Amino acid sequence: MTKKKLTKKFKNRFIKKGFSLVEISIVLLIVGILISGITTYSRLVKQMKLSAVKHITAASPVPAIKGLALWLETTMDGSITGAVNPLSPDDNEKIVSWNDINPQSQSRIIVSQNTDSLRPIYTTLGTINDLPAVKFNGGQFLQSLKSTTGNVPLNQGDDSFTMIAVWQSNVNSSVNQAILDQNSTSTSQPAGNRAGMLLTIGGTYGFCGEAVDYLNCQQYQAKTPYISVITVANNGDVKIYTNSVTAQCSSSISSTALNISDQGFFVGVKGTNNATEFMNGLIQEAIIYDRVISDEEVRDIVRYLAKKFNIKII
Repeated sequence: MTKKKLTKKFKNRFIKKGFSLVEISIVLLIVGILISGITTYSRLVKQMKLSAVKHITAASPVPAIKGLALWLETTMDGSITGAVNPLSPDDNEKIVSWNDINPQSQSRIIVSQNTDSLRPIYTTLGTINDLPAVKFNGGQFLQSLKSTTGNVPLNQGDDSFTMIAVWQSNVNSSVNQAILDQNSTSTSQPAGNRAGMLLTIGGTYGFCGEAVDYLNCQQYQAKTPYISVITVANNGDVKIYTNSVTAQCSSSISSTALNISDQGFFVGVKGTNNATEFMNGLIQEAIIYDRVISDEEVRDIVRYLAKKFNIKII
């Protein structure tokens, strides 16, 4: 083979190799554009969904129902204060406070946490209907203490109220978990000083009044979203609604033994000095009324929450 032919052969190989590199570059560019486009589209869809949910929340029946004492939710602007981005927390950012949006009150309840290691997480990953959630891993909680000028939803000795929550637990055995809890904060807790929504070690949940309880009727499963409504009447009647507009469980407790303390309100923990019964899961909305709301009002709120969180109700 002549020198001229060899040169031409290597030149052709070089040109072919050059075109191959160009083609690879073009493919990589196209892939990058597609990924960027998909990411942008996904972000846009997420923003549109959140905007629609904000409208659902703003138009909800919650603030129109008399006796609203607390309304914590995660989608409205300013509802959650992040540790790094106070006004708009990022995914997996620690939460400084969860802020009451109750329009009926001039003394709104801010449940907060000053200790960084005890702060729950803001997340939209693996949540109910992919909406923002407050995530607890069995060691964090939020609180509002009377001793530090904090407010609580229920008055001292109140014996007629409604507690509502949207939640999902990671476990349903081996540990008690407090979702919402108004308590005395004392380590040696007097019977009847508590009003809480409690998940039990046996896989049931209900009302906990510290030895004045109704906890053994309603079962729950791990990794399952729930809308829970608990009403406690001044005659001792307790009703529990679970993903339903009708009560599946009802019983009576001793109303004379129930003497709720106003020393503190807690989310994700039992409100005593030694802090037990930590939540391990998600809480996405919490509503409390200082009276027993009517059957019609229960239906309106449950349907609003079912639509917002895409939870099937019965």
